[in-house]
Amino acid sequence: MHPHFQIAITGLYRLAPAALADARRQSIRGELLIERTGCAARVLALGTPDEVAAHPAAAAATSLNLPGRLILPTPVNAHTHLDLTHAGEIPHDHDAPFTGWAREVMHRRAGDPDAVAASVRRGVELSLRGGTAAVGDIAGHDSSGPSLVPARVLRDSPLVGISFVELFGIGAREPAGIERIASFVRAHADDLGDCSGSVRVGLQPHAPYSCSLAVFHAAVEAARAHDLSLSTHLAETAEERAFVRDLAGPLADFARELGLWNDALERDLGHGRRPVAHLADILARAHAAGRPFLLAHCADVSNDEIELLVRTGASIAYCPRAGAHFGTPTHLGAHRYGDMLDAGVNVCLGTDSVACLPADQIERNGLSVLDEMRLLYRRDGADPLALLAMATVNGARALGLDEAGFLLAPGSTPLGLVAVPIDDADDPLAGALRSDAAPEPLFVGA
Repeated sequence: MHPHFQIAITGLYRLAPAALADARRQSIRGELLIERTGCAARVLALGTPDEVAAHPAAAAATSLNLPGRLILPTPVNAHTHLDLTHAGEIPHDHDAPFTGWAREVMHRRAGDPDAVAASVRRGVELSLRGGTAAVGDIAGHDSSGPSLVPARVLRDSPLVGISFVELFGIGAREPAGIERIASFVRAHADDLGDCSGSVRVGLQPHAPYSCSLAVFHAAVEAARAHDLSLSTHLAETAEERAFVRDLAGPLADFARELGLWNDALERDLGHGRRPVAHLADILARAHAAGRPFLLAHCADVSNDEIELLVRTGASIAYCPRAGAHFGTPTHLGAHRYGDMLDAGVNVCLGTDSVACLPADQIERNGLSVLDEMRLLYRRDGADPLALLAMATVNGARALGLDEAGFLLAPGSTPLGLVAVPIDDADDPLAGALRSDAAPEPLFVGA
């Protein structure tokens, strides 16, 4: 049994918390009878103590009393960078260009595959401590280029999800970027096509300021050919908008500094399109290919662009604490996740990397999606049940996972359970979001 978990890999357990909740119900009073066999778990009964006791397996179950606790399905971290865990928090002055922070990330990034693996393993450990069951992890380059090292580490962990291999290529480096995609999928075709494991491989053209439209097209075609998922960073900063729309600002200076400026850069960018509209054809092609994008951030969207996101079946991984770290609400206004949800966009939650998270929260609660929920509840007064859906079933949908793994009902097969201390017996879910207490994982995966 993992040191953070209270439930072993095999056994019958009768849980008696203060309350239980999932994305379909605010909370209920009652007990939960669950059976674990290897890495699988199944809810046998849920209800009042008498109802649970009536189940034939209840008499043989180990009782686990959890007073003052709310049991939840473990959350999904739909966007994170576990290979940056070793970097620690990197401060950012809200009035300084984003490029300065990006330069520091590049400086601290591990290049040696063994160092990358160690950083991802530490990220897995922090994820498990935070109660996470599934991840959409971005696998950055190591010294040899696109890397499957993070995917292999994740496949050895209890987590499930997708390892999105990061891709680059813009301006003068566009041809090399396209060739790198082709050579990568040729070299790893068997690994890319293996969907039997708990962690699949996807592709992540990094962002519109680091990948040309031709590189995005190549990534979509590779995803279609090899049945891979797609992700990208999109509409994250004011600098991104200036670069894509006007070919100006700090990112334009950065492109000149890196020797990227050429006719191809001017072909794609500076034509008055905002970042989401800039990728309209890419998003439509991916949707038509059955590989809709998981888009990280989308903090800078118009009404028309929200409609585009709906039409193209995109999911949005919103990372509230990362936005706060960069001062995004000040520069771009409040994130429109509520408007997106109302329009029918699948919005889920992510933590982004340790590099843009408060070190004290990481130390106390691990890499915790619960802390993303807490920020939105306290700052915006967001509906607790909507937040729980964003943190569980919406994230599962974005990663192509079975939503039943994140629900509590007789016959459901949760990927994990987490107990959260509460400060309100009348409204347990809201109480869990008001609390700063660390989540207590009962089990996660194998």
